[in-house]
Amino acid sequence: MMAGFQVLYRRTPPPPGQTALAAVLHPWERQLTRERLSRWLLRGATASLVLAILVLLVGWFTLVPESDLRPWALELAPIPLVLAAAIALWPRAHVHRAAELDTRLRLGDRVATAWAFRAVENPIVHLQRHDAVTRLGNQEPAKLGWRPARFELASLGGAFLFAALLLVTPSPQQAVLDRQAADQAAVEQAAQRLDSLRAAAIASPNLTPDQARQLDELLQQAQAELSHTHSQEDASAVLSRAQDQVSQQLGDPNADLRDEALAAMSETLAAEPRTQALADALQQENPVAASQALDDLAAQADQLSDVERQSLSRALQRAANVGRADARTASSLHDAAQALANGASPDTALSQANAAMRDSIQASHSQADVNATLRQLRDLQGRLASGQPLPDSSDQSSAQQAFGTAGSADSAEGTPVALDAGGSRTVADPTNGQNGGGGAGTDSATGQYAGQSAPPNAQAAENVYVPGRPSTGAADQQDMVDQPFTVRGAPRPYRDVLQQYAQTSRDYVDRPDISPAVRDLVKQYFQELEQGQ
Repeated sequence: MMAGFQVLYRRTPPPPGQTALAAVLHPWERQLTRERLSRWLLRGATASLVLAILVLLVGWFTLVPESDLRPWALELAPIPLVLAAAIALWPRAHVHRAAELDTRLRLGDRVATAWAFRAVENPIVHLQRHDAVTRLGNQEPAKLGWRPARFELASLGGAFLFAALLLVTPSPQQAVLDRQAADQAAVEQAAQRLDSLRAAAIASPNLTPDQARQLDELLQQAQAELSHTHSQEDASAVLSRAQDQVSQQLGDPNADLRDEALAAMSETLAAEPRTQALADALQQENPVAASQALDDLAAQADQLSDVERQSLSRALQRAANVGRADARTASSLHDAAQALANGASPDTALSQANAAMRDSIQASHSQADVNATLRQLRDLQGRLASGQPLPDSSDQSSAQQAFGTAGSADSAEGTPVALDAGGSRTVADPTNGQNGGGGAGTDSATGQYAGQSAPPNAQAAENVYVPGRPSTGAADQQDMVDQPFTVRGAPRPYRDVLQQYAQTSRDYVDRPDISPAVRDLVKQYFQELEQGQ
C-alpha cells in the first residue's frame, strides 16, 4: 500500500520542451531580477531619505532636540530599503517573466506562448517553441540595457540634498531649546545655592535653634518649588516669595533702631575714658568684651571718688538717653547712672545691663545672618531675573563664610559739626576751620552748602554730642544731624544756652529732608533736658 502511495505522489519529470525552454530563460530571468532589484533599491533609497527628512523636520516645528531626532532617522531609514529589496527578490512566475521578455524584445508573445504550451508535443507547437528558444538563444541578456528613469534619479538627488541641508542647518527651534536648557541649568544651580544656604543656616552659631529651623524650612520649601519650575522667570518668582517669607517670619522690624541705639551708645560712651572699653565692645558687637567691661566698671565703682562717680554717671545717663531705641539696655544704664549718682551700688543695674547688652548683640548677630541670607537670595533672584550667570563655587564658598559672621555695625566715630554761637542756623565743619580752610556750610533756609572761613577771634568751643553713624561717602543731611555738634562761643552756664540750642536744633531738623526718626530723637532729647532743669 505504501508503495502505491509513493507511485501516486511521485513527481514526474518535466517534459523535454519545458526543460529546454527553462534552460534558455534562466539567464534572462537573472538579468530581469538584477534590474528589478536595482529599480526597487533606487526607490527604497529615495523613500529612506524622505522618511529621514520627515523625522528631521519634526524638530523644525516641535521642541524636540535634533540630537534626539538624528538617531531616530538613522534607525528608520533602512526600513524602506529592506522592504524594497524584499519586493524585488520576491519570486515571480515564469509566465510573467516570459511576457516581459516578449514586450521588451518585441517577440510578439512567442516566449509566453511557448511557455504556455511547454508540455504539448504537437509539431506546430514544437516548431513555435523551437523558434522562441532559438530567438532567445541568439541574443545576450545584457541587450535589455535597463537605465533608471530621470524622474527617479531626480527624486533621489533632491531627497539627498534636502536631507544633507537639514543635517547641517540648525533647527529654528534650537534657540528655544538652548534657552530652555540654560534656564534649567540656572534653576538647578539656584537649587544648589539654596541647599548651601540651608547648610550654612543650620551651622550658623548666631541663629537660635528656632530661627535656624524656620530658615531651613523656608529654604527647603523654596528648593522644592524650584524643582517644579523650568524657566528663570518662574525661579525668580519663587526666590522673591522666599525673600518675603524670610523677611516676614524672621525679620526684626526694630533691628535698625536697635543697631542705631548700640552705635549711639558706643559713640557716647567713647567720650568717657572709663567707658572706653565698653564703647569698643559695643562698636565691635562683642558680647564677651562688653560683659568684661561692665564687670570692670562694677568692680571699680566702690573705689571711685565722688567726682569720678558723677562723671561716670553722666556718661551712662547720656548713653541711656541716646539709646532709648533699645529700651531694656537704656533702662539698665539709667538705673546704673542713678545708683552711681546717689552713691549706691550699681552692681545690680550693671548686671541687668550686661544681660540686656548680651541679648541685644545676639539679636543683632542673628539679624545680620538673616540679612545675609536675604542679600544672597536677592542677588540670586536678580541674576535669574536678568539672565546673568550665577556665581561659581568659589564665590558661593566665600558667601557661606560670610554667612556665619555677624555683620559688624557701622563704626560710630562721628564727625564734629559746629553750630555758630550767634544762632545764624549755619552748620560748619570745625575740622576744616582748624586747618585754616573754609568749612562746608549749609544754610538751613536755602538747604545749600556754602564755603565759610573761621573767624579770626574764634573762642573755645563747647562740645554737645548727639551720637550717630559715620558717613560712608559724601555726608547727607541725616548724617550731619546725627554727628556730634561743636558749639562755638564763650562758655556760658548750661541753663543760659539750653533754650538757644534747643530752638536752633528744632529749626534745623524741621527741614523736609531730615528723616522723622532723627527729628523725633533730637526734639525728645532737648525736651528731657528742659524738663530736668
